[in-house]
Formats: sequence, structure tokens, C-alpha cells
Amino acid sequence: YFDRFDGFRTTTMMTLEEVRQVATEHEIGAHSFEHASMAAETDEYLQDDLGRCYVYFGEKIGLQPIIYAFPNGSCRPGQAECVLAAGFDHVLLVGNDWSDVKAHSHRRFGLHAQTLPEAKFRSLGAFRRPAIAIRRRSGLGRTT
Repeated sequence: YFDRFDGFRTTTMMTLEEVRQVATEHEIGAHSFEHASMAAETDEYLQDDLGRCYVYFGEKIGLQPIIYAFPNGSCRPGQAECVLAAGFDHVLLVGNDWSDVKAHSHRRFGLHAQTLPEAKFRSLGAFRRPAIAIRRRSGLGRTT
């Protein structure tokens, strides 16, 4: 359908075999089964979605996922804890902030850019002012 539009190029999807090969060297996570915005769904719906992810990964890829990323960054309070209780080790959220290596719920940066230098700038935190955050955590220096 999208190939009908001028200038729009679709992206080729990986095959299941390619995903299996990548999984030998990289962590593979679930991004839900139906890509629903979970903040609008019940906890029962979320539980069903998590179960379907486990079944699909086990049957099609031969592994159990340990990472779950909420579709559209959409979740309600308590849903990240539901994901962890269902057996996932890590939950990916949005929020444009750094994550702690010891955490199980991880915020991530949304990335959009017009140029490579802008992409590099944004991928490093853009306007998050990392030097100030580091000084605050360590108790060193002024924080203003």
C-alpha cells in the first residue's frame, strides 16, 4: 500500500531466521503482540499480550524474551511492574532521560534529526546537561 506514494520507501523486514541469527549475539525484546497503546488497555489485556509474546518468541524464535518495550511509550502507573512480574527482566519506557545500569525499568531518548551532527547531539542527551547531573549525583561543585 505505502509503495504507491512517491518518495516513500518501505523497509524490508527481517525474516525469522535472520532474527534467530541476530539473537545469538544481541538481546532481542518484545514490543508487544498487537502494538496497542497500553495506557488505554486493561491490566488483563496487558497480561494477555505479555503471554502471547512469550508464546510467539518460544515457538517462532526459540527463546524467551527478557525485554519489553511499551508501544508508543504508552503505559499507566503500575504496568511496568506487571511486566516485570510476568517474567521480563527489563522494561523500556520513554521519558528522554538516562537510565541507571542497575535499574529494571529504563527510560530512553526519542531520537529525530535532520543531520548527522544533530543526531549525534541528540543521542548524547541534547539539552539534558550531563555535567550538572553528574555533579549533583557526586555532590561536587555548583549545580547552577
